[in-house]
Amino acid sequence: LTEDDVAKAGEGITLTDTSPHTKLKPCTIIPGHTGCEIILTEGKTHEVRRILAFFGKEVTSLRRIAIGPVELGEDPMPGYIRELSPEEISKIRESVGIKN
Repeated sequence: LTEDDVAKAGEGITLTDTSPHTKLKPCTIIPGHTGCEIILTEGKTHEVRRILAFFGKEVTSLRRIAIGPVELGEDPMPGYIRELSPEEISKIRESVGIKN
């Protein structure tokens, strides 16, 4: 991805693969040597794949590393379920404006 692509994503792009066209909220793209990290503030259907397709790129591997303030750790198995710790619950409540 170019610096211009990263800047455009930071302003919010409009996807034209839907009718009506979909304006996405700004996201942060952090390019790396062999891939990139994308930080989203919403979760549209296949949003990461659609953002990268907008820039002419293809997703070959995709892994969620966090949901809001909760870090998922190393490669949980698909469908993996675990209880949230009291600290994680507190972080989630705080992130959405619910007082403990």
